Amino acid sequence: MASPRLETYCCPNRDAATQLVMNFQPEVFCGVCIGSASVSLLLTILQLLPKKGQSLRKMPKASSSSTILLLISICDILGGLGMIFRSSVWLGFPGFIANISVVNGTSVWPSAFCVGSAMWIQLLYSAGFWWLFCYAVDSYLVVRRSAGLSTIVLYHMMTWGLAVMLCVEGIALLYYPSLSSCENGLEHAIPHYITTYAPLLLVLVVNPILFRRTVSA
Repeated sequence: MASPRLETYCCPNRDAATQLVMNFQPEVFCGVCIGSASVSLLLTILQLLPKKGQSLRKMPKASSSSTILLLISICDILGGLGMIFRSSVWLGFPGFIANISVVNGTSVWPSAFCVGSAMWIQLLYSAGFWWLFCYAVDSYLVVRRSAGLSTIVLYHMMTWGLAVMLCVEGIALLYYPSLSSCENGLEHAIPHYITTYAPLLLVLVVNPILFRRTVSA
């Protein structure tokens, strides 16, 4: 449900691969999505609770790193709620999603819900990956004595700016010139996948390097 192919489900002229996923045990697929998102949501909330023997009044003053960790958790919670809501609608109202079809005629509300929920999930999980990158950068700068609370503003600008820009760009390229032609040609899908996987690859490649330099500093 958090796959970059999620937005292609909103296309009324789905390709064979997307249609196969849509028709292959959709109840099981949505159930797994709800279950995995619920587990992630529960574990994230438990992580945010005060530790044993620590009250809210005795909690230390928030640093930039702790603020970033909180924002990562918030992105994960909101993204998980989006997955649960979207999967619940798909599971409870299969006819609503079935209206997104060239054969049946596409109503505006199913398409709007499909695209809107897909953008919500992609935006928040992309922002979560950018915040993970900021956390690695901040940890390195703190060790170098060149970071503080003032840098959190720059992290906000970079994270939300890049997440929104890449999400909107990917959606625009995928659905250009209209929703009905989004599956016609790789020139629509490939840029969308690149903008989706870029934050993930950045975190997987750069973060270990930054953490290693932080530990060895």
